[in-house]
Parts: sequence; C-alpha cells; structure tokens
Amino acid sequence: MAVSTFTQFLLRNDHASLSELEEGSQATVLFGARLGTALIELGVMSAEQLDAALARYHGLPDIPAEWLAKPDAAARAALHVDLVKRHRAFPLQFEKRTLHIGLVDPRNEAVLDDLAFASGCLIAPYALTEFRFVQLMQRVYSVAPPSRFKALLDERTRAEAFRARAVQRRSSADERSKQHQELEIGPLAADLESDADAYFVVEQPRAMPEPVKEPAKAKPAPATPATPAVSATPPKVAPIPKRDEPAIAAQPALEIDDTPILLDRRDPGPPPTSIAALERVLAESPDRGQVIDASVELAARFAEVAALLVIRDG
Repeated sequence: MAVSTFTQFLLRNDHASLSELEEGSQATVLFGARLGTALIELGVMSAEQLDAALARYHGLPDIPAEWLAKPDAAARAALHVDLVKRHRAFPLQFEKRTLHIGLVDPRNEAVLDDLAFASGCLIAPYALTEFRFVQLMQRVYSVAPPSRFKALLDERTRAEAFRARAVQRRSSADERSKQHQELEIGPLAADLESDADAYFVVEQPRAMPEPVKEPAKAKPAPATPATPAVSATPPKVAPIPKRDEPAIAAQPALEIDDTPILLDRRDPGPPPTSIAALERVLAESPDRGQVIDASVELAARFAEVAALLVIRDG
C-alpha cells in the first residue's frame, strides 16, 4: 500500500508514535523548519535514523558515510555555491560524468533539470535531510547556520535529547502496561467485602432440594353405576321414515312456481317445496329461520346426508 506522506511512513514503520509526530508538527508550526528537524530536536529520531528513513521513503540509496564525512572537491567544483544554496542541493561525489547530489527535495524534476544544465553532467539524486544540509554547508562552505540549528548542531545536545526521549518512552510504556494490568479482571481476594465485587464472583450451581413426597392416599373405590330397572315389556318405538324410501323417490316432479312468496317473520310456516321457490327464499328472505329451513329442505333434495354451514350478514 502506497504511503502518501512522510508522516504516515514514519508512523507505519514505528519510527515515531502518533503523539510524537503531533508534537513535532506543532514545533514546525511554531519554530519553522521541517518535520525531520523537529524530530531530531525532540530526540524522537537520531540524525542517522532520519537519513535512512528518508532514503527508504523516496526509494533512493543511502548516502555513503564517507561522502558525508568528506565530500568530493571535484563535485563541489561542478556547481556554484549560490546554486547549491538556492536548490539546497549539496554535491557529494563526481565520477564518470555523473554528479551525485544530496537534495532536500530529491523528487523535484525542475531542480534536477536546472542542476543538470548548470553542471553539464548526469544527476544522481540522493535524499538529504535538512539537518545534514545545514551541517555540510557550515563545515564545507563555512555558511552560518540559522538560529534554529545552532544548538541542534551540537552533538552532545542531540545525544541528551535522544536519551531523555528514550526514558520518556520507557515511562510511558510502563504506565500503559500498568493500566492494562489494572483493567484485567483477576480472582478476588477472600477477604474482600465490597458489594461491587460480588458482580465478578461466579457462583457454583447449587443442588436442587429433593421434593418432599407426600404419603400415598388410598384411592376411592369406583362407584358402581346403578342398574336401571328392566321393564317387562319394552316400549314401542315409532319407525323413523327414511328420505331414500321409494315413496319419496316416486313423488312426481315439482313444477316451478314463480308466484311471489309472502314471508311472515311471525309465522314462517312450512318451507316451500318448489326448488325455485327455495332458492328465492335463500336469496331474498330476511328471516334466519326461513333461510335455515329452506337450506335443509333444498339439501335434502340432492343428498342423503348434507353438512351445512351458513354465514350471512356477519
């Protein structure tokens, strides 16, 4: 995944924490200079660590230590000092018509073209931190550093800031570890009596008490049904006429009677026998009793056994 800014690169590669980067950004706003310079000043990174991180960020090779310790005189002769100051591009080494230059902004194409035109050489760019550029300009060209860098150029000052930051980091790590341990829920001591601690106690399941068995009650003897008295002479039962008897089946066909039926809610009377009349009763009668009687009579004409379900007006 591509990293869009140098700040994100430092954060993702654990060169600095988010709070340290915020502290460095505030220092650049208040006092100027670049973020890397502020990180060296705060002791977050050493000058060597910043050199390596900036080279990896730009995807360029590291500057050899001997080039920084003793820059090539032939390389310095290829560029005028005013051009070096303006572009913040320090000549490091010259070999085979190639000029190796350390730049604070090594990806600026306009600067690279200007340097190539001025020197007449091929330009090999290297990432150079702002701190290294000011340091080289003071040592090689005797250029007075800005006031911001006067204390920073002292090696002892940088070492003290780096050690102080290391102590601060260890203290912060110990504090975070302590807070993490306090947040962990451990076993409760036996002598704690706080009610709040009871929420963290896991109660053991209790055995359910056995139900008390009641003494068995004697079951009452089943009651003997009384035997009805048997009559000497059985009662006479009138025979039930069947609807499928020949007498009903042999009835003459009913004629359709279109005479209007007068419905009397007080005395419905016998249901009509005409099929058409029965259907008219079902369709027009407001009396529930007449509707039921007509339905039963109509069903009896077509089925030996009929089950009816009449739902009307709710």
